[in-house]
Amino acid sequence: MSSRLDESGSDDFAFVKSELRMSSSSEAIREIVKIAAAVLRDEKYQDASRAQELRTVDLDEDQIASLKESLDRNATGYLDATFQFQKIGNNINQLARSANSGDRVPTAALKQVSRHLARIQEFLELLADRDGARSQTLRRWL
Repeated sequence: MSSRLDESGSDDFAFVKSELRMSSSSEAIREIVKIAAAVLRDEKYQDASRAQELRTVDLDEDQIASLKESLDRNATGYLDATFQFQKIGNNINQLARSANSGDRVPTAALKQVSRHLARIQEFLELLADRDGARSQTLRRWL
């Protein structure tokens, strides 16, 4: 199934997808259908991932500052990794265009792309380790 949206509808869909924190358009559409069905049935809609029991936790300012700093570092890191992936993607596209036009692709260029990808992988593993450590800290606080 496919659908077309005008610019306004496309903007609205992007907004709803963002608000639902969905990375996949298909996933967002499925969730939107669930929401619409609940509204039309006059039922209360509750996203299963948000249906967890809420509880209040007392954290001191140092804990909050530490958590915020950690989240900021990781967010910056993930943004940097995304930017690096985009740059590498551009390089790969240039190499592919060159190869498709019959030109010889230098081995050194392919090795350089591979090295850059390996460095990004190491960096993402570091960020994942930080995320894991932060999750353990949060579990102790909660």
